[in-house]
Amino acid sequence: QMVEDFERDPERFRITDQLKKLSIPFLAIHGTDDETVPVEALLLLKSAYPSIQMHRIEGANHTFGGKHPWTTSELPIFSQELVSTMVEFLKQP
Repeated sequence: QMVEDFERDPERFRITDQLKKLSIPFLAIHGTDDETVPVEALLLLKSAYPSIQMHRIEGANHTFGGKHPWTTSELPIFSQELVSTMVEFLKQP
C-alpha cells in the first residue's frame, strides 16, 4: 500500500517538498558516523527549510550508541547528548 501511495503522489512523501510548507521551529540532529543516512542529508534539509536548527553529534552512529538488546541502565553518551539537545530545543519560546 505504501508503494502505491508513493507512486500515486510522490510529492506528498518527499521530505524537502513538505519542509517548504513548514512554518514552525524544526531541529535536525545527526550523528557524524551515521552508517545509514549521510551527514550531508542535513544540508538538503537546510536547503528546503533555511531556518532549521541543526545539531551534529560527533562520532554518533545512526542509533546514537543504542543497541538491541538493551543491557545497561545508562544511556550511551551520544544518546545523552541527543536527549539534552532535544530538551533545550523544546524549552525555547
